Amino acid sequence: MRSPGRQALVTVPAIAALGIPAGRIFGATGMLAPYLVPAAVGEGLGYVWQPHGAGNSIAVLGPAGGLVSWLFLAARERNWPRPLLNRLRIRGAAVLAGAVADTGVHNIHGLPTLTGAAIGAALLLRRRRAA
Repeated sequence: MRSPGRQALVTVPAIAALGIPAGRIFGATGMLAPYLVPAAVGEGLGYVWQPHGAGNSIAVLGPAGGLVSWLFLAARERNWPRPLLNRLRIRGAAVLAGAVADTGVHNIHGLPTLTGAAIGAALLLRRRRAA
């Protein structure tokens, strides 16, 4: 089992690094769904697939997936240079491909990422329909 202290050295800054932009994109309350639901999915999978222990890394992955959805659905509204946006989208697609692969080998990190991406996409599309 990993040391909680060492894991926190990575995940706490990651939560800040991903949570701040996700909070700005989805709003303070909108951020709760891509954070809490994927974390719950990951914890549930952890009990089934890896009952020897769980950590807080899965909570970071929901906002990460939500940000990938934003790259594909709304980032162009920021008028970023097309080459930069394309490079970021390639990296985002790699994150989603890795999440699918992780899920296929029963790693608990893949499905929370995909869940965050789906929730992020739903929030963005709902906002677009309301506008």
